[in-house]
Amino acid sequence: MRLEPGNKWNVRIIGGYGVGEHGTNFISRMGIVIRLHCKIWQKFFSKLSEEIKNEIFRDLEIWYCWDRTPQTDKEMLQHMTTMHKGWRGMLKSKHYKGKTFEDAVASVPPGVDPLDWQTMCQKWNTREEQDISERNR
Repeated sequence: MRLEPGNKWNVRIIGGYGVGEHGTNFISRMGIVIRLHCKIWQKFFSKLSEEIKNEIFRDLEIWYCWDRTPQTDKEMLQHMTTMHKGWRGMLKSKHYKGKTFEDAVASVPPGVDPLDWQTMCQKWNTREEQDISERNR
């Protein structure tokens, strides 16, 4: 579908999810926007700076119109956290697990900044080392 300049798609937000005719596209756009504005290791979107939150909502409001309230913002940020965590888990399964640390760092997923990927791999590697250390106690 095409959108005429100056128009926006209307979407209803229920529990942080876009529903209705354009709901699926809205959720997809949420995923794109959070990857643009958030580091791969971001855990809780509620803890983002107000500036980043505003940028996320501003980018969504370029294309979509919904009834924005503090509650809808909160629910959307919770949903975005879940989406981001799922994306990060998928990347870990495909590009990190079962590889040496060096191979994992070299296996940068498409669309991910190589330095951000290296940082994420270091975080995963550190956690795994801590888990092994705790099991050996």
